[in-house]
Parts: sequence; structure tokens; C-alpha cells
Amino acid sequence: MRLERMSCEAAKSYFAKDDTVIFAIGSIENHGSHNVLGVDYIIPTHLLDLIEKQSDVLIAPPIPYGACDTLADFPGTVSLGQDVLCMVINKIVEGLYNHGARRFLFLNGH
Repeated sequence: MRLERMSCEAAKSYFAKDDTVIFAIGSIENHGSHNVLGVDYIIPTHLLDLIEKQSDVLIAPPIPYGACDTLADFPGTVSLGQDVLCMVINKIVEGLYNHGARRFLFLNGH
């Protein structure tokens, strides 16, 4: 079940009975001329689709950007940098923790 498709009441009900949240982290970066920029995001997002079909775990929206400063000069690459990415992840975890999440599963596509 997807967090972004739930009402506040449905989220409240979920956290009353379960404390697990999973989300994917990918990046938009150069992978050479043979591959698309979003492969590190596309694959874990697809895996979340498969997980959703077989599980009732709460799936938070994926983070489509990563820390890939070394590839920043390649056209299309978007890097948050390590510090910003860590801050974003921490804020997401903090927000979900405040609502009852205690177990976080990160599906990293990078």
C-alpha cells in the first residue's frame, strides 16, 4: 500500500497495527551512452511494485535523487550531495517516526 494514496485515517490505522515502512532511493545520473539516467531509480521503483503485490507493508514515495557529485558534469545528472541526501532521509524518517513507524527498510538502487 502506498502512503501517497492513503488518507490520514488510513495511515493512522496502519501505524496502529504496524510500524514498518519501506522506500526506495535512487539517483538520476550518467550511466554511459548505453543506459538511461534513471536506472538507479527505475529498478527499485519496479521492485516496490512487485513488493506491493505480495505484501501489506507501507511503501513511502521513493527518493529519485542521490549523491553523485563525481558525475555532476554529465548532462542530466542531478546530485543532492551526501549532506543534503542524509538530511532529506533523516527528515522523512523523523516524520514517519512521529506517526508510529519504527522499522525502516531502504531499497537503494544506487
